[in-house]
Amino acid sequence: MGYVLSLLSPFFDMWFANAHLLGVPPRSWLLVVLAALALLTLSISKRYPDYLADPLVKAMLGLIFAFVIWSVLINFAHYLINQESEVLSVAIRKILARYMGGALLLLSIAFFLSDELKIKIFVYAVFAAVAFSSVVGILQLLNPSLGWSIKPAMLKVLHLEAGGRILSYRVGGLADFSVPFSYQLAAVIPLLFAFLLVERNPFLRSLMIAAYVLGLTALLMTLMRSAILGVFLAHIVVLYANRGTSWAKRLLLLVLPVGLVIYLLLKFNPFVLEKFQRRLEGERTDVGRIVLIQSAMDVLFAHPLGVGIGRFQEVASGTVSETSRPELASLIVSQTTAHNQFINTWIYNGIIGFLLLLFLYVLLFRHLVFLLRASLGRGRLAGALAPGLLGANVSYLTHSMFHNAGPFGTGEYVFWYLLILQFSLAGILYRQVRDEKP
Repeated sequence: MGYVLSLLSPFFDMWFANAHLLGVPPRSWLLVVLAALALLTLSISKRYPDYLADPLVKAMLGLIFAFVIWSVLINFAHYLINQESEVLSVAIRKILARYMGGALLLLSIAFFLSDELKIKIFVYAVFAAVAFSSVVGILQLLNPSLGWSIKPAMLKVLHLEAGGRILSYRVGGLADFSVPFSYQLAAVIPLLFAFLLVERNPFLRSLMIAAYVLGLTALLMTLMRSAILGVFLAHIVVLYANRGTSWAKRLLLLVLPVGLVIYLLLKFNPFVLEKFQRRLEGERTDVGRIVLIQSAMDVLFAHPLGVGIGRFQEVASGTVSETSRPELASLIVSQTTAHNQFINTWIYNGIIGFLLLLFLYVLLFRHLVFLLRASLGRGRLAGALAPGLLGANVSYLTHSMFHNAGPFGTGEYVFWYLLILQFSLAGILYRQVRDEKP
């Protein structure tokens, strides 16, 4: 039962993250049931999951829960100073939904992915969720009337209420808008590429090729430059981590220039300019990023312990004016974050939160390198997952340096799905080594 619900989780998170059922997102209902089933199964079996035997896994879990505790404490301290009960209420809700929700999702689903077959099917479910969302995203550009009607129709059939914001001037697939959609693509395409390199079944291989082409096409149509850069960097990482064959190298050399040409054609095509006129008329992202970094650094120096969740806009606008740069305030006032996951974390949760996040990433990549070495000769699943996860995290991290995501970011759960697979891989490798001992 728990495993079946785990397979549904990627669809709820990637398609209906901000929809509501009885006033609560359906993924929250699903998460509560998953956590309860995991606890019930654990209490009956009296056996902890194998991934907890890995010391690096336990260290990462320790950092995650330390971050959650620190975030609660620092935001409560800001409440005592500023006496803003509404701000504290919003902060606590975000901590529970984003931080604790992600951690519970990680522990619950990784608990149920107990063998290679279950992990493989779960990965295929993630691929299917992103592939169908990519089809919808492509239709949103090529046939807007059809493309933008698909998600409302799905919500109606499932009796879900629309929530969040749906920005219909950029390709967003079944996500609410292009930014969370681009995070899904940035994380999943490198993983799909890694599986494509090792898959030998003709039927599955053809499906993966179709999903890969759809995903890349949708990614280029989002026009999210940092996501595109991250995915192309990830191709190189995956290929060399996988010790790719000559045909794979030729494929990479083909994908990079062709992808660049397609992106440029989309970027400056009159049809695209007309469809995305609103987005491109306000294209101030290059200047805007510089301004955001400037204002964010002002905030960091003025508030080394952070300003609390949700107060960047208020504090940064005032800081810009105070530093004799009022001409920049008009750009800041429309931004709620600094558009960089490390700076966001420092501003929200102070230097302690920043260091905890930094150490988490150090351990995460150290663990991925360890898994890459340990997976040699351990079968196709391990041989695809290890380099795929390394590339996916490189891509995700690159994209998050220019947008609002990360494990403690905007609330999208893509990072946690990568960590679920990483922990699950650690568990099966530990079990294989344990079973080989006499």
